[in-house]
This record gives sequence, C-alpha cells and structure tokens, in this order.
Amino acid sequence: SNPQVMYLSTGEPTSNADAVFGMGIWKSTDGGNSWNMLPSTANMIRNFKVVCDPAGNVYLATRVLTTPVEQPYGLLRSKDGGNSWQNITPTNLTTPNAICTDIELSSTGRFHASFGYSTGATGGVVNHRYTDDPANVTPGSWSSSTGIRSIASPPVANRMELACVGNILYAV
Repeated sequence: SNPQVMYLSTGEPTSNADAVFGMGIWKSTDGGNSWNMLPSTANMIRNFKVVCDPAGNVYLATRVLTTPVEQPYGLLRSKDGGNSWQNITPTNLTTPNAICTDIELSSTGRFHASFGYSTGATGGVVNHRYTDDPANVTPGSWSSSTGIRSIASPPVANRMELACVGNILYAV
C-alpha cells in the first residue's frame, strides 16, 4: 500500500553445508535508500520469502530449526510493520515438517503457502494450504487444496514452489 516501505528477508534456508545464516528481516521506509534490521526478527536466520498484502500486513516463510537458534514456526504474520509476529503455521499439515518454502498472494487476495522441505527420507510429502482471509487466518483455519500432489509417491518431493496469475495457482 506504500511503495516507500520495503522488507528484505535474510538467511539461506537450504540444506547445503555452506549455507549462510541471516541477520533477521530488514525494513526500509524510504524506498530502499536506507535499511534497519527489525529487532523482533533477530532469531529469524533462515528464511525463504517475505510478502506484503495491500493492507500492509507482512508474511514470512521460514525454515523451522532449533540450532543455532530456536526458530520454531514455518509461517509468521506481522500486523504492525514487523514489530511483533504471530505464528500462523497450519495445524493440519501432513508433511513431516512445518517448513514453509513459498508464499504467494493472488490478485484476488487469496493467500497460498507451501509446506515441507527435504522430506524424501520421511515420505516425500509436501502440502499446499490457502486462505481468503490472510489478515485473520489462524493455525486451525487454513483450507486444504485438492489436486496438488501431497502423498508420498515416486519421485519424492523436496519442496513446492508456487506462482499465481490472477486466481490461477501453479505449483512445481
């Protein structure tokens, strides 16, 4: 809603041995001329993506981990510009982990999220969840899609990437 406000997520979320840990989420209020790290995100060191909705809410797809810091949730939302964060990770996931690898907001306001990362050894299950009310969704109120592979079948899934055109969702 304000092109002067921008967010940048840091930290390499992948599993490679030389992955670089991040330093939280950074915010610019002057169109990217200067940046400040949001203190509330100091422990958010491995992030996949950050997205804003038209109302200014911020959504963060993260990698769940316990070391070197505790980062317990896969999807977070901030309604106050990044000063505080709420866990909105769905409770009805069937994937072995709650890592959120991608988030997309369609032009009609539908919010999509994919969960499950590097699950090959535990079944290869990835999940897609969506909501038409992302500003108020709770962990228990997400909808589950049909037609997107979410069962363990060869080849195993490592993660799901999403893209939207209008209200059409593409997943790979």
